[in-house]
Amino acid sequence: MANPNDDDDDEPPLVRRVADDERDDYVPPPPKPLVSGSDTAELRRLALEEMRFHLEERKELHKMEMEMRKVEQEERDKEREQSRKDKDQDAKEEKGNEHWAKSFWRPAMGWLYMIICFMDFVGFPILTIFLPIIFKPFGLTMPYTAWQSLTLANGGLIHIAFGAILGVAAFSRGQDKAVLGQKTV
Repeated sequence: MANPNDDDDDEPPLVRRVADDERDDYVPPPPKPLVSGSDTAELRRLALEEMRFHLEERKELHKMEMEMRKVEQEERDKEREQSRKDKDQDAKEEKGNEHWAKSFWRPAMGWLYMIICFMDFVGFPILTIFLPIIFKPFGLTMPYTAWQSLTLANGGLIHIAFGAILGVAAFSRGQDKAVLGQKTV
């Protein structure tokens, strides 16, 4: 009768394929001896322990590589953050070097146009309605005259002019920001 522990198949042992980057540290397991019984079991245990040792080595190498990648990623993140901060600082310095009139003329023109439109279309018409009522207790009689818009005289040229100024200013500001954005990339 044959011993169940005997390995009497004549097939060659399976060859383990390894990646090219692992070949230099790979140690193949020892070949199977043609010894029977308890010697074979002991040799198999030794081979398993050796394979377990190589597996643990691989795990440690993998862990070290992952730590190195993590450190490299953190360094790249820090470099990107520093680069972004430098770009923001450069933009602030560039903007800080401008005279206040140069940097704030666009918003000033917008606010001025809003005030002109409000006063011409809302403020002064309300004032002309309530002015006769306000002066009546003082004994002054003032006939009501309807408000005629000052900005619509001459074909509304002031609205056309402000529209052109603010439109071109907004367009040029957008172009400036686009160019500044391209420099930072």
